[in-house]
Amino acid sequence: MIPNSRGIDSVQNYLKKNTSMDSSLIELLALFLEIILENVFVFGDELYIQNDGIAMGTSCANSYANIVMAEWEKETLFPSVEFGQYVAFYKRFVDNLFLIWRGDEAQLHHFESFMNSTTSYLKFTMSHSRDCISFLDIDIIKLVNGLVNTSVHRKTCYKNTLLHRTSMHPLHVFENVIKGQTMRASRLNPTEDGFKKEIVKLRDRLVKRSYQEDEIDRTLTDTYSLRETRVCPYFSSRYSSGSSEVKRQESRSRSTTLNIPIYYTSDVSNIKQIIEKHWGILSVDDDINNVVGVKPRYTYKNKMNLKNLLCHKNGGRYMSSSFNTTPCGSCHQCVLINTGNNFKQPITGQVFFFFTGTNCRSENVIYLATCMACPAFYVGKTNRQLRERIREHVYKMRVGDVTNALAKHQKMAGFSHTFTFFVLQHIHTTLRGGNLEAYTLEMELRWIIRCRADSKPGLNDKVSLQAILKRRKIDTTLRRTQANI
Repeated sequence: MIPNSRGIDSVQNYLKKNTSMDSSLIELLALFLEIILENVFVFGDELYIQNDGIAMGTSCANSYANIVMAEWEKETLFPSVEFGQYVAFYKRFVDNLFLIWRGDEAQLHHFESFMNSTTSYLKFTMSHSRDCISFLDIDIIKLVNGLVNTSVHRKTCYKNTLLHRTSMHPLHVFENVIKGQTMRASRLNPTEDGFKKEIVKLRDRLVKRSYQEDEIDRTLTDTYSLRETRVCPYFSSRYSSGSSEVKRQESRSRSTTLNIPIYYTSDVSNIKQIIEKHWGILSVDDDINNVVGVKPRYTYKNKMNLKNLLCHKNGGRYMSSSFNTTPCGSCHQCVLINTGNNFKQPITGQVFFFFTGTNCRSENVIYLATCMACPAFYVGKTNRQLRERIREHVYKMRVGDVTNALAKHQKMAGFSHTFTFFVLQHIHTTLRGGNLEAYTLEMELRWIIRCRADSKPGLNDKVSLQAILKRRKIDTTLRRTQANI
């Protein structure tokens, strides 16, 4: 694990030696890196701060590790006597080293001990062989004639986890699974015999994941035709020339298109037909046409699945309640609680169901107030206990305060127009905290739009995007800062 101080120093040294950046900018980037390295994570119900190393999944993690390893190589490994005398070939992928050793086995173990003695934050383990060695996902095999052959490497714990054919994904995804696996087999097997053996194994794994024989054969045929060009083996004379030609073809075939993110559902084809039917409207204006292109390109998003529904964002696990809002049983507002679990929009007829498991004492909620004498309704929010907000509404109606939407409606429609309340959404706090009030405001706005509470018989005022813009303000500021850098 790389100490933070060593990592930051390595990045600064690299930028000073290999770039023309101003020293003040390098110091600013080092400060940003220091902030990134102070990773806070949750384990169980406790918050922890990571003292050393960089969090997995961080966008700069690979570059960060590469820079630190490169500095270690130049300062320690390359100048060593053993490296110059015995290492005939050397390559590195992040922290995985591959080398060809000229000395004997005892000298090799001595070299391993030397590398481990050079640093306290790197620990090297070694595997070696004269005949076959595994490196990353490749088996490198020494042939009788002195040449080498390669094949796909799989660990002993390997399981067939290819995407199941019955999974809810666009059709092209399954085709790409077959194509991607076939291309990998082609690139890592330079001999035809090794390639065919790998294809037989791949076919068996795909069939076990419910892929059809005809779709496997169709995709394999397409990939076979590219073995001499685009998917030629890495260790072959065809690789460099074929790859460059493919890049030139791809660069010529690119055209301007607009990405449209949509949820992938069972009726997604109907949505696409509607979009494409009216796409010609955008081509009337030349400037717009140059931006959106001749036809759209769709980017599919996942809808809520069981994991999203049953797992809380902070890692805690909960099951949805079998009830929505119930009286707490110990306050005067209990009689105003609506124990129903659904709301039907009076105009559109759309029905919303809720199982929030809340009561009068619940905090950080989006609530719905429905009139008992007419279809009028109101969407509101509170970060306090729900009963406190209900008490305020009741008081405003009693004194006839027309600044309150519920009181204004009762004054205009009559005193028989009283309201009951239930919760639309319970905002869960996380261990990391955050601006809960701003998030609640945004969720209130979303529910106002969803229920059309800003138009009659809804009692909310006109929709304002201020809640969303306020929450996004910090993101906009950060983007501008990065652009200036």
